[in-house]
Amino acid sequence: MLNFNPTTALAGVSTFNLLSPNGGANLSGLNSLAKLFSGLGTALQALADMLADGKSPVGVNPFVGGKPSHGSHHTGSAGHGVPHAPVEEKPIAGKARIWGDPHFIGADGDMFDVQGKAGKIYNLLSDQNFQLNGKFEAYGTGGATVVGEAAINADGNFITVDKTGETFVNGQKLEDGKKVNLFGGGTAEKKGDHVIVNKGEWKVDFEANGQYLNMDIETKNAIADGVKPQGLIGQTFDGDGKALMGDAGVGAQGGGAIKDAKGNLTKAGDKDAVKSYEVDSLFSSIFKHHNASGFAHLVSNNGTLGGGRSEHALKEVNQQLGQMAMLGFFTLMSSLSATSVKGWGSAV
Repeated sequence: MLNFNPTTALAGVSTFNLLSPNGGANLSGLNSLAKLFSGLGTALQALADMLADGKSPVGVNPFVGGKPSHGSHHTGSAGHGVPHAPVEEKPIAGKARIWGDPHFIGADGDMFDVQGKAGKIYNLLSDQNFQLNGKFEAYGTGGATVVGEAAINADGNFITVDKTGETFVNGQKLEDGKKVNLFGGGTAEKKGDHVIVNKGEWKVDFEANGQYLNMDIETKNAIADGVKPQGLIGQTFDGDGKALMGDAGVGAQGGGAIKDAKGNLTKAGDKDAVKSYEVDSLFSSIFKHHNASGFAHLVSNNGTLGGGRSEHALKEVNQQLGQMAMLGFFTLMSSLSATSVKGWGSAV
């Protein structure tokens, strides 16, 4: 295995963009960049492992998003979607909800609980150019968990919301009553204890009550881009009209309602599949694949690295580097705090 240390490799990066106008540290920028450093390290380590032994770690997916609805094996990811030929399909519209400790209500009326593990970060929704992850934390003393913080990585935008309602959009704190434009279109708005993000196919309404985050996820057409979403809640936007009743209560991990890493529906009582939705950081778009046919074309029959695998791994590394550069720029602009140009990150 080749070992990669992102701290050493990036030691020469200038810290000018991390300073506030008065010379102090821009803590929000440092925090966001730290999360991106983690994602970059993961991507580069995966690539190093593959180059070292020529094999693909089974199930690990350096690009995300569901199987395109027209049958292609390609998938999309936050920041670099894969184009598909237009195909006439019935739109998949719907609304899903994640609330409490955490209860999931799917787009077709599915109902299940995912306790996860305190301290772990899980992919909630993964679609082309859109990634929603949530960090679970302990709630009470009985082993329950809640979503304490969530992040959206979408088309070059980086948004974090925590249980207190504190929100950062591209390195800038979003104040109550403010609405800002996002890079590439879309908006983020803070209204009391709600933070509403509209981007691409998706609308996410975060509700922060001080103890945990609730969120409503809505779309007019989840496959407008030709890609079916994945993730713990994203997979319920499948358009089949079937409401799955999965495990609920203490210790439930989505058994009977979520899919495993091979794309198979789990059985009641399953407690292992949820681990395949874990990600390393709030902005990460690397997690285990949940569509077996989508993974197959990346690996040759003898299990060695296929041509597409390394290409997508390189794209993931490039994406993470681009994200860090962009967020550094956002942080610099925030630190200078002197712009009159309307556009991404500007009030509307």
